[in-house]
Amino acid sequence: MKAAIIKLTSAFFAAALLTGCSKELIVKVENDQYRNYHSDNRTVSIDLSGDISEADISLGTGGITVVTTDESNPSVYLDYTVRSNDEELCKKVADHIDALSEEKDGRLIINIAEKDTGDDIQKWVHDKGYKCQVDLSAEVRLPKSIDTVSAESDTGSVNFRDMKGCFIGEVDTGSITCINTEFTDSSSMNCDTGNITMRNCTYSEDMTISVDTGQLLFGLPTNGSAADIDLSVDTGSMELWDAQSYEITDGSAKDGEVTLEYKDTKVSASVKTGNISIDKE
Repeated sequence: MKAAIIKLTSAFFAAALLTGCSKELIVKVENDQYRNYHSDNRTVSIDLSGDISEADISLGTGGITVVTTDESNPSVYLDYTVRSNDEELCKKVADHIDALSEEKDGRLIINIAEKDTGDDIQKWVHDKGYKCQVDLSAEVRLPKSIDTVSAESDTGSVNFRDMKGCFIGEVDTGSITCINTEFTDSSSMNCDTGNITMRNCTYSEDMTISVDTGQLLFGLPTNGSAADIDLSVDTGSMELWDAQSYEITDGSAKDGEVTLEYKDTKVSASVKTGNISIDKE
């Protein structure tokens, strides 16, 4: 059998993250389970009926990336691949992938799911008894007026990129990544099993970041921040980057609990079972 080239997304993503891989992976599979696949992408436009400043985004299995747009209305870019031994089934399942939206209590709710039931597409496929695999990712593009965002993925990833506002990220198994993000109100990030990476972010209000089992990689803010930041890992490891300007005011890394301060920023870090490393060079 020919070796198949597969881009790892939702189905393989969590396993890749737990081995420390953060980049998109290309692997060869010698015993490919499915002969046929259907890859496609499309954009779902959302028309807002009124002034909305908050959004809740959810996806059962797959990756969510949240970015801002200059457009007045949100949109969701869906990228997916369905694999099966039945070519027609691939296309049938792909047609059922959608971004469902509604406005409720002044919030925009976006559910990336099966179009008729609102179920996670993986659950829907399983309940139907279809023998296929779905790899799904979504880029949610929000106008700058929506600056309070909650994003959740059961198995996969949540990414905030070049955002400004209040953000909450929740992942059961997988990863959370925040890059060039400005937190202007109290926010939180939580990953049960996997990794959290925070890089080039600023914090104006208190922030809580926690990993139950896995790794937390945190770039200490060096400007534009005046906040208390709480970092915790139950079982795993924590790396603190860009600590050159910070003074250790309490505890120590070797004891698994340490406090660092720089100007008006205070960072409290703790690991119950594992280790903390601090980049002071």
